[in-house]
Amino acid sequence: MSLDDRPRRAAGSTRFRVAIFTILLLASVGLFLGWRRFWFLTDDAFIAFRYVSNSMLGYGYVWNAPPFRPVQGYTSFLWVVILEMVWRLLGVPPPESANVLSLLFAGGTLALTSAMVLRQASGPAFQHRRAALLAIVLLGVLTNRTFLAWTSSGLETAMFDFLLILWVYLSIFVPPAGGGWLFSLSMATAFLCRARPDGIVFAAATVPLAGLFIARRSREGGGIGRALLGTIPLLLIPAHLLWQRVTYGSWTPNTYAAKVVGAWPQSGIRYFLSFVMEYFLWPWLAVMTVATWRCIRELIRSGHAGSWPGSAWIRNRAHRMIVVGALVVQFLYYTLIVGGDHFEYRVYNHLIPMMFVSFIWGMDRLGLPARRAIPALGLSVLLSWPIPWVHFALTSVPATRAQTIRLIQPVAPSFPWVLRWYPAGFDILQTWLIRHSVCRRHQEHKIFYEAQVAKYPPREESRALPEKSYPIFTNRAVGLPGWVFPHMAIIDRYGLNDLVIARTPVSPMRFRKMAHDREAPAGYLECFQPNIAISERRVYVVRRKKPLTADDIRACEARFLD
Repeated sequence: MSLDDRPRRAAGSTRFRVAIFTILLLASVGLFLGWRRFWFLTDDAFIAFRYVSNSMLGYGYVWNAPPFRPVQGYTSFLWVVILEMVWRLLGVPPPESANVLSLLFAGGTLALTSAMVLRQASGPAFQHRRAALLAIVLLGVLTNRTFLAWTSSGLETAMFDFLLILWVYLSIFVPPAGGGWLFSLSMATAFLCRARPDGIVFAAATVPLAGLFIARRSREGGGIGRALLGTIPLLLIPAHLLWQRVTYGSWTPNTYAAKVVGAWPQSGIRYFLSFVMEYFLWPWLAVMTVATWRCIRELIRSGHAGSWPGSAWIRNRAHRMIVVGALVVQFLYYTLIVGGDHFEYRVYNHLIPMMFVSFIWGMDRLGLPARRAIPALGLSVLLSWPIPWVHFALTSVPATRAQTIRLIQPVAPSFPWVLRWYPAGFDILQTWLIRHSVCRRHQEHKIFYEAQVAKYPPREESRALPEKSYPIFTNRAVGLPGWVFPHMAIIDRYGLNDLVIARTPVSPMRFRKMAHDREAPAGYLECFQPNIAISERRVYVVRRKKPLTADDIRACEARFLD
């Protein structure tokens, strides 16, 4: 480089940094505004809040205090721990801290997405257009309804998505050099497994990633023992699983038994197709299909030149293949086994930023120049707007429970007749899903929570209840009552927090509803003599004919469990 080129290069570098800073600043503002607009709490979030409350009261992470058996009705151990730490250290209870924490995790996701875009677009084809690509990607993510919805909710979604994308970033975009890389990857994996049970898929993928790193260190003459020290955080995974087994008597959360009554691909395929249609992901699917086929063709061709087919080709791309394989396994589990999710595309939320990053990779594999790739990416963002934002405009106004229960809102009539066939197909999918309690929309959960707040008294008023007589309340939606009645035993009639109901067989003739399939066996609820009634924010304690004792409670559980 000549002396005359240095000022020009420096000026170009400065302009690039200013452009990136401006884009990230605008994205931060956009994230905050979207978080405020979509802010909501789900009733299910209060389930975790109750576990935190019971821990603060000295009972540990249990749903009902002893003499009831402990049950793991929360999905994310890490989320419960973080909420408790914030409450103990800062004095901020979970309903006030959860959504702020989610916003911070969503901001971390945007930061990691930005880093991945800049690294993915660092090749010769896109190097001088990285700022434009980043701006389009962040625009696409921040105008995605699903991503904005899960920047709040009170659930662990934003945290899990951040940790998963961090795992992907460390696995693919950070060069595996030095012991710090393996330690960081192992720590991210350990946290990911404690953020949600399906994190175990990525723990399984971390093992070959660590093996590749250690094998390379061995070939290079590096210290294997020092490299192995980097895997120590992975020991947290079996340690916690053992604690979970000893504490709750199960290797999996009780929520798994309550929700998954059998493989449900009929629902999962519709759930995914609805996701694709709503955000018009066909261009992404087309680019990824062709790019993947080219990779497979390269693999086949490389096999003709080596002693072991494709060995060099695979070795150079092993990290990416392992990561993609783990993501596919998790996707297939939720799609074909679980059948999607009760909430609006919650289990696909982490895919949204990664789809944009992989779109850039796919266009690079296809050899598209920047002058074509950038408009193609921008067009895909534009095409992702019509259905979700028309649906949002139509559903953001209803504000009562009666208007939003099983919220099915056709969007096809809002489109020109010549285009109506496409949103009509989306409407059909949504109708089927929501009737089966799958993909329930953001507005329905938001209004349901507000209806629950209007139904129950404040948490402070419940302390006058007579704890020693074991007041017991049974209900189907137990989140908010579980929080406002910390000293009351609550039996979850859908089984998310009940060992017996979660394991009661479901009739194959029953009309399936996601997370709403289980029912209490005959005589189970009556065995506990529930004696609480609630009306117009007032609690009524019904006198029992015979006092309920701790031995009675233990006997009821033993009768139906043992």
